[in-house]
Amino acid sequence: MANNSVVLNSYSTSSVIFGGSYSWDNGGLVGTGSSSTINNSYSTGSVTGDEYVGGLIGESDSTINNSFSLSKVNGNKFVNGLIGNSGWNMINNLFWDINFSGKSNCHNDGNTGCNSTNNNISAYYGDSGLTKLGNDGNWIARENNFPILSWQVD
Repeated sequence: MANNSVVLNSYSTSSVIFGGSYSWDNGGLVGTGSSSTINNSYSTGSVTGDEYVGGLIGESDSTINNSFSLSKVNGNKFVNGLIGNSGWNMINNLFWDINFSGKSNCHNDGNTGCNSTNNNISAYYGDSGLTKLGNDGNWIARENNFPILSWQVD
């Protein structure tokens, strides 16, 4: 992704697989983002790489809001549930599932700005998922499943 980009109301269900050494900046939605904005987005595919691997973003120093990842994450260094390697990210209302991702940290600085589902993804189903993502009209609640973007049902 180019620097100073904006990603809004986006998702990916694809698997991202990079093999070998030096496969950096691998994310389920964005590989790398600098001075960018990512809002109302999610990923559910698996992500595999060597370094800077995250369920949603591989490496970032951006503003990220109201987003989540249910991606399985694999790698060797700076591998985390949501953001593989974070710089000065300003993050708010993010969540990931420890069980799905296999990772106990949201990003390399820990969990600031993020919430784990604590292996209870069903707590994020229905209306409670909307509340956790800001309930701003960009998301649609689904019973027995995680929220989806409102445009996905139009």
